[in-house]
Amino acid sequence: MRAALISWIVLYHLQPELKLLLPSQPLLNLAAAGYVGVDFFFITSGFIIAYNYATRLSPFNLATYRRFLWLRLARIYPVHLFTLLLVALLFLGNYSGLRK
Repeated sequence: MRAALISWIVLYHLQPELKLLLPSQPLLNLAAAGYVGVDFFFITSGFIIAYNYATRLSPFNLATYRRFLWLRLARIYPVHLFTLLLVALLFLGNYSGLRK
């Protein structure tokens, strides 16, 4: 289900190219509504996280909850830092190109 939602979101971002390649109206209508896929994707992801961690977090314990948050942060934050570094390098590369 998540793969279908991701495909729908990708179609949304590729609308101009789709108009050139496939002028099929039903596909363009589907692509135009792809922003809705983002909401469903987040809902589905939240459901999967809740389903996987429900038994581990069911008797609420602050230490267990802290560990859960730490593991989520450890999983997401390196990607965030890598993306931030990449954008900074692209920005600095573009900025130095403008100064010449």
